Amino acid sequence: MVLARYPLYVAVPPQHPFAEFHSLKREQLADEIFISYRQNALSEYDPTQAILADFADVGFVPNINFQHQAIESILLFVALGKGITIVPEYFLPCAPAGINLLFIPLEDSALPAEVAAIWQEKNTNPALDKFVECIQKD
Repeated sequence: MVLARYPLYVAVPPQHPFAEFHSLKREQLADEIFISYRQNALSEYDPTQAILADFADVGFVPNINFQHQAIESILLFVALGKGITIVPEYFLPCAPAGINLLFIPLEDSALPAEVAAIWQEKNTNPALDKFVECIQKD
């Protein structure tokens, strides 16, 4: 069950040429160096593969120069001018203090970040019914 969908943003350092833009389209990022998430060994979802597929729709493969599992490390590399990255809107209020970055809306991505809940149908825990009822109200 999808609980929420969030648009994507491009993180850039303040000295980047995109710093003056109010929004970006995917094709504008074709010549950029990307810093991306590394797939978590415990998850089947690979955010880098999803981003690659999203950008293939506009005719290019992002130049991914570095991957890491920690968003803080990714953002530090962006702040140092080593590349750009894509982050979901829900992350913006949680961006680490002291890292000077700008977050620019990516207006044409077909890939919103989704937050979802899953559970086993045969789970008989009585709290599960209450939890599902609660999340379906919102």
